[in-house]
Amino acid sequence: MKILQLFLFLSLIAAAASAQLTQRPELDMALMQACNAADVKAVKALLAAGANANAKDKDGRTALMYAGPMGSLQIVEELLAAGADLKARDNNGQTVLMWASPGWDNPAIAELLIVRGVEVNASDKQGTTALMIAAMQSNPKIVELLVARHADLNAKDLSGKTALMGTALRGNFDIIKYLISAGADVTLLDSRGRKAADYADEGAQNYEDKKLFVASKQILEAAKPGAH
Repeated sequence: MKILQLFLFLSLIAAAASAQLTQRPELDMALMQACNAADVKAVKALLAAGANANAKDKDGRTALMYAGPMGSLQIVEELLAAGADLKARDNNGQTVLMWASPGWDNPAIAELLIVRGVEVNASDKQGTTALMIAAMQSNPKIVELLVARHADLNAKDLSGKTALMGTALRGNFDIIKYLISAGADVTLLDSRGRKAADYADEGAQNYEDKKLFVASKQILEAAKPGAH
């Protein structure tokens, strides 16, 4: 048995000896670790033993926030059935949808969260949205889902950066093309007066192979504002 699984089940056995299972922080932490490991059996066992689906760690993250980026739809469904709070935010103000956006490119999880009422255009304390995260992390399926669900293409974070700027910084050529075709404004400026094309230039400085950045800058400069 893997070390993590052994720890989870030992935690479960220890918790079972207590008459106040839901007050045992180690049981709740084991649930978060099981979600992070995408261990469906352990998640079910821990929930059945009384683990609190809405407990938070020191960073304000819940089990659902750990599960989202790992790509297991079944675990997310188990947590929701156990009453996981869809409106929870971590200490940085990030929602469960934001946590589901940078991990495995599994739009089914994001779709379920949205259908259940999570706000698509919510932003954290830095003004970051789920679309900005998915675009920068190069998750095209989630990007397309969020856009289809009316994500604000031109929302800005506190530094004035948009999803298009963030993905240009990473040289995500296909996502850049998609966002432009969906209506992202290539002329917007951040708080330092930089456009998305300037972010492609900046990103190129961090990589040896600059082909994608050159192509990204070209398509950004050639795009007509508002054309889609």
